[in-house]
Amino acid sequence: MSAAPLAAKDVLICPPDPPGLFNIQRFWAEDGTGQPVSLGPLMISSRAHYALSRRPSRLPAVEAALDGDHIWAGMIYGHFGHFITETLPRLLSVRATLDARPGARLLGFAPHGVTETRLGAMTWFLDRIGIDPARIDVINAPTRIADLTVPPPPFLGRYTYAPAVARLINDAGLSAPTPSGERLFLSRGQLETSRSRVTNIAEVEALFAEGGYTILHPETLDLPQQIARITAAEVLAGENGSALHWSLYSRSTRLVQSLGWSLALQRGICTLRDQRYEVLRDPWTGWAQGRSQTVPARVVRRALLIL
Repeated sequence: MSAAPLAAKDVLICPPDPPGLFNIQRFWAEDGTGQPVSLGPLMISSRAHYALSRRPSRLPAVEAALDGDHIWAGMIYGHFGHFITETLPRLLSVRATLDARPGARLLGFAPHGVTETRLGAMTWFLDRIGIDPARIDVINAPTRIADLTVPPPPFLGRYTYAPAVARLINDAGLSAPTPSGERLFLSRGQLETSRSRVTNIAEVEALFAEGGYTILHPETLDLPQQIARITAAEVLAGENGSALHWSLYSRSTRLVQSLGWSLALQRGICTLRDQRYEVLRDPWTGWAQGRSQTVPARVVRRALLIL
C-alpha cells in the first residue's frame, strides 16, 4: 500500500452486473482514451459470488455523470459485518489521499440491487476515522467520472488483506492495545432477527461455558465496549459471521473457533492477524449439511479438552 495512487480522467465505471454463470459478477472501468483503469480486487462478501474485472463486449450507455475530484473507495456497505471487513479497511486506506485533497469526494459501488446505501448505523466508525458520510458518492449504474484517483487497495485478492491493514486499524484506535486473556463465546442467542444455523446451539454454548468460556452477547454492548472487550480476548468462538469478524480488529486474539463450516473471508482475516482458525463440525457429515448442521458434543469436548 506504499505505491503511489493512480490518477485517471473521464473514467467510465460499470458497476457489478447481476450474478451470471457460476455466480460471476463483472465490473469495468476505463478512461477517456479507452485504457483500462484498475480498481483493484473487489470484495463482494458472498462466498457464492465472484467479482471479475472484464470489459463488456459492448459498453453500456452512461446513465449518470459526476464532476469534480473523486477518490475510489471500493464497496460501500451499510451491513455491519460487510462494513467492518470491507468498507472500513478501504476507508482507512484512502485517508492519506483524502487528507491531501480536501475538495475530493469518495466514490464506491453499492451492492447489486441496492439503490441507496444507508450508513447511519456506522456513524460511530465514520466519526472515529474522521470521514463525513455526506462526502461519499455511491453508484449502481454506469457512470462517467471527471477525475478519479485510485489509492493502493487494502486487499491483495478477494479474501487476502494487505499487511498494512492491521497497522491502519491499530493506529486508528480500533483494536484494544493490551490482551485480557479472556476466552469468549460470541452468542447470537439474544438476536431477535437472527436464527442460529447450529441446530444444537444451546448444548454447544453449555459446553463452551463448561470449558471456561464467557458467553457474551455482543449486541448488549455499545461499539466502544465491544472493541474493548472482544478485541482484547485471547480466544474468540461462535458461529461464522459478523461477531467473529471482530478478530480483524484484534492484536490479542490467537485462536478463532468457528462452528459448522469454513469461511474463506474469516480465513483471510486470521491469516492477516496470525490467528489460528479452527472449524468445529461433524467430520463425517458436516460437509454435506452445509451451513445448517449439528455440531457433535464430542467434537466440542475434544476441542475444549473437556474429558
